[in-house]
Amino acid sequence: NNQPVRLHGTGEYKRDWLHVKDNCSAIRTIMEKGDVGEIYNVCARNIYSNIEIVRHILNVMGMGEEYISFVPNRISQDNEYHIVGEKIKELGWKPNCTKESFHDYLTEAIKTYLD
Repeated sequence: NNQPVRLHGTGEYKRDWLHVKDNCSAIRTIMEKGDVGEIYNVCARNIYSNIEIVRHILNVMGMGEEYISFVPNRISQDNEYHIVGEKIKELGWKPNCTKESFHDYLTEAIKTYLD
């Protein structure tokens, strides 16, 4: 809708981005191989800042940074999450979308919505 993307602060906060298909396969692995009542953290080690993701999305859409609107931080904004996903790896799960393929997966997802 040609609306600006709102980013908190400078957008430098980092997150571990997980492809939805990897999330689904992790849930399936936990259902089939996990222990009832156990907690399994799911992470892919695709760590990027929010501003990096927004810039990539805008680039794929042929739009510039004029579509970024910086807004004040939320109260208690986390700078970065450090998720440990060793237990799910012990179940044999690993992400298909890795640091090497992340931007290709993201580009594919964006183009799906643009078509």
